[in-house]
Amino acid sequence: MDDYGVRCVSTSDWVTAAETAECVLALDALGLTGRALDLFSCTARHRREDGAYWTGLAYPDRVTFPHAETSSYTSAAIILAADALTSSSTASGLFRHGELARPPDLAEAGCPLAALDASQNPQ
Repeated sequence: MDDYGVRCVSTSDWVTAAETAECVLALDALGLTGRALDLFSCTARHRREDGAYWTGLAYPDRVTFPHAETSSYTSAAIILAADALTSSSTASGLFRHGELARPPDLAEAGCPLAALDASQNPQ
């Protein structure tokens, strides 16, 4: 929806911050960073005073939907989009083919993935 963000369902006026952030990631991955930045600005409407994000807002009345819901996946999508747009971390290119600065170290000591990582990436 122009000036509001991305609808969750094409037939309703419910816009979600997560779908908007996901579209931002897609636009940025396509090299349309200007459009991605413009769309990302729409997520500010979803931000609460405490920094959390409403899951969705129904327009034109700006009613939260689902009622008063905030969610961790919404916040995660916002963080991923912000990182992609600002290149703040080594994972900022995660959704851009071939642009990940270096593989993030996700395995913890004693994790079976740590042994796999060590065998594929000896240091």
